[in-house]
Amino acid sequence: MELLENAQKPGLLKIYPVVIQIPVEWGDQDAYQHVNNTVSLRSKLGDLEEEGLRPILAHVTLDYREQLTFPDTILSACRIARVGSKSMTMEHAIYSLTHQAVVSDGSCITVMFDFNKQESVTVDDRARQLIETMEGQVE
Repeated sequence: MELLENAQKPGLLKIYPVVIQIPVEWGDQDAYQHVNNTVSLRSKLGDLEEEGLRPILAHVTLDYREQLTFPDTILSACRIARVGSKSMTMEHAIYSLTHQAVVSDGSCITVMFDFNKQESVTVDDRARQLIETMEGQVE
């Protein structure tokens, strides 16, 4: 996965601070040759993952605009809409380089989870700082 600079983003995606490029793999398809939605909803919070802290998906809403199929490359865009005590609401847009359009968009709620302790944890100041740093990348 490659993180794109703002200058590399299509105009529709410039409002999203985090845009990663993901090649669609043949194995990402289901039996009907549609790409599984989990391919486009990948995200990372950098250094926190080394400590066993990761956001886990609690709820997702995704509207499909066009079919995504192999071969293709997508741009998975995301921004944080809300940070709660233990969860974050993220907004997503999935852009297909083949279609030159947003093929799906929506939102999800993730919960900060400590895999070492096997429990949800507070979105601490360090995580909030990482989010603020990433969100500050938007021009």
